[in-house]
Amino acid sequence: MNTPNIRFKGFSGDWKQRKVGDMTVELSEYGNLQSGYPLLTSSRSGLMFQNDFRDKTSTDNLETLFSVVPYGKCTYRHMSDDNIFHFNINTITEKGLVSREYPVFDASENNNLSFLIQYLNSSPEFTRFCAERKLGGTRTRLYYKNLCEFKLHAPNKNEQDKIAEFFTNIDNLITLHQRKCDSLKQVKKYMLQKMFPKHGEKVPEIRFAGFTGDWEQLKLEDISANYKYSIVDGPFGSDLKTIDYKDDGILVMQSNYITGGKFEIKQPYFVSPDKAKKLSRCHCKGGDILIAKIGANFGICNIIPASIKNAVLSSNCMKVDLDENHNNNFYMQYLNTLYESGFYYSLIGITAQPALSLKFMKSLKVPSPSLEEQRKIASFLENIDNLITLHQRKSDSLKEIKKFMLQNMFPNK
Repeated sequence: MNTPNIRFKGFSGDWKQRKVGDMTVELSEYGNLQSGYPLLTSSRSGLMFQNDFRDKTSTDNLETLFSVVPYGKCTYRHMSDDNIFHFNINTITEKGLVSREYPVFDASENNNLSFLIQYLNSSPEFTRFCAERKLGGTRTRLYYKNLCEFKLHAPNKNEQDKIAEFFTNIDNLITLHQRKCDSLKQVKKYMLQKMFPKHGEKVPEIRFAGFTGDWEQLKLEDISANYKYSIVDGPFGSDLKTIDYKDDGILVMQSNYITGGKFEIKQPYFVSPDKAKKLSRCHCKGGDILIAKIGANFGICNIIPASIKNAVLSSNCMKVDLDENHNNNFYMQYLNTLYESGFYYSLIGITAQPALSLKFMKSLKVPSPSLEEQRKIASFLENIDNLITLHQRKSDSLKEIKKFMLQNMFPNK
């Protein structure tokens, strides 16, 4: 097939088969650190300053020669462990330095570099081409001369420009929403550090107007809801086995439902109502705080959505439900500050299978301001979380749109 499924109005006719070598020209400018140009790293996340990618630069030798990547030109890491190569156009600095092993190239006359890069970074045919370049060993090497042999179908320069502009606009929107998302995460991190008292202190650095007085320190079990298993962990492993899982019934809460600051049921597991009755000690519901008990992310927590009326804990979780004078959302945010700060690791230590014990959590001392102040702080932080989620969803949605358009705006073999 020589034409795409979707084209801009005014363009027709078949796309012509071209080699990458016919559409590009290699650049051969070199420089060292004395040039004043920054060191860059080409990764699958984009082209970035090396100081941002790693703790230190790859060399301090002022005489070492590097390839120069001018603004608007392309480079890529020439080795891959999985046959995937990612091409990056320099949009961050006037000129930057990369390893001399990294090819640097531009579009030749009557070709659009961005058009070509969008295709190479998304083409299954190109990935198969790269796999065929593997000559043994664990890594695939793609030198510029080999890249030049790849064949693709391409339109005239005007249509290339139109397609490149379209995808550049989508990329800019994705970047915009991702930056807003990342910025809000930093704002929240800062506010969490300031809106809860530091260790040994009785008041936070930042408070809403109208609130004064010291915050009490109380054990978690002393503020738990007035029923027997308001703070409880999941069943012993032998009490809930894989053979107990059903296709529907009562939902089983898993620690991996808590990911990236949000609650997300990825692969649901269920047990029968009869089995759930036998596990009544491990009952949980919407509004409870769900905490990962075991594993690399032990201690991370979130609120179970209100839509979940009845569920049971798996062995890798615990739940906390507090009394009417203490706000679950407020304490979920507070407990996550302990997770983020490494507090649990500092007390429990790093082991092969780190875990929180029920005894530890019950005796954990937590701050206790007035209920009104709890609600105010919880609402503020929840609003930030909602904005983070909004921008992340917009970014993810745009990525899906881009994926669809890439599949339909280039010819498929």
